[in-house]
Amino acid sequence: MLTVFCIGERDNLSRQIARHRGRIVARAINEHIPPNNAISLEIAGYDLDKRELWEIPEVRRYVINFSEELIRRGVSLERLLPQTRDMILACCAVEAGKPVIVSGTLEDTVKIGVDQVEQFVKRALSKMH
Repeated sequence: MLTVFCIGERDNLSRQIARHRGRIVARAINEHIPPNNAISLEIAGYDLDKRELWEIPEVRRYVINFSEELIRRGVSLERLLPQTRDMILACCAVEAGKPVIVSGTLEDTVKIGVDQVEQFVKRALSKMH
């Protein structure tokens, strides 16, 4: 009920790769991922980096290009977990020169993510009955 896509990795985040992978992931979502599945997007290689992903210029631009490709291919960002959508929105905000303020701890973030998956699954199950 949760599908996680690793959409990119450190030192391999060009615009061309973002668009290419966006097409591949959009096709997978549109053709193979049921609407009741929660979807999370991940970027590999930044676990030890203390910055938020949207604070890293190459990641920020990559996420924006990837997301634009998903939208171009008919994928609603509503299919993504709220935490993933928030990360995309933070990338867009910072790229537009707007401040992004983070509150809470890493533990809070993990708990919120788990809660979001749980709520997504509960909604999906209730729609099946």
